[in-house]
Parts: sequence; C-alpha cells; structure tokens
Amino acid sequence: MKKTFSHVGIPTTESKKGENYSADMKLFITDFSQSENNIEWLRFDADCEMPREIQEHTHVAYAVENLEEAIAGQKVILEPCAISDTLRIAFIVDAEGCPVEFMEFSGEAAGTAY
Repeated sequence: MKKTFSHVGIPTTESKKGENYSADMKLFITDFSQSENNIEWLRFDADCEMPREIQEHTHVAYAVENLEEAIAGQKVILEPCAISDTLRIAFIVDAEGCPVEFMEFSGEAAGTAY
C-alpha cells in the first residue's frame, strides 16, 4: 500500500494562531498546510467524543489511495468518516501504540495528495 506523509497532529490546551472550530468534532484545529513543518494543532472541547488516544497523543498522518485497504487488519480507533466532500479519514493505533491517521482524498484534491 502506498502512503504519503501528510502531517503531524499535536494535542494542545493552548489557543493557536489560525485555529478553526469544528462543531461536529468539538475541537479547534489548525491547517497543517499553513505550517512550515506540516504541524496540525488540535485543542479538544471537554465533551469531545474522539478517542482518548487522539486527544492525548501526537499522531502522524498519511494520504492513502484506499482508506479501507490502509486500515485492514489494524486496531481501528476511529472508523472511516467524511470530513468534507473530498476527504475521508480514519485512525488506527499501530503496533508501537502510536495513533496514525489515514486520509483518502477524492476529486481534484486526490491529484495533489500523493
């Protein structure tokens, strides 16, 4: 399976410049594409329902061509879900205990993700 590094997501309790609020996910998030080092900051609401592994640990993210193939046989902690019309994501915990995000882009976005 081909995977392309996308970003590193780091949980924080501090407000960060450029963060946007996602009411659906109950978190503030920055745009990693605006970061010199592809860092995404995540600040979670107290009632956020995302898995603790994502809320408490740094994650690495990869763009993949097929989300189901990427998570097959893995310990899935966040099932595939649509973030937008052109992006679906899922999270696993790898064998070393690290949360890993897989991102599947569609349409025009897919052409630049890999």
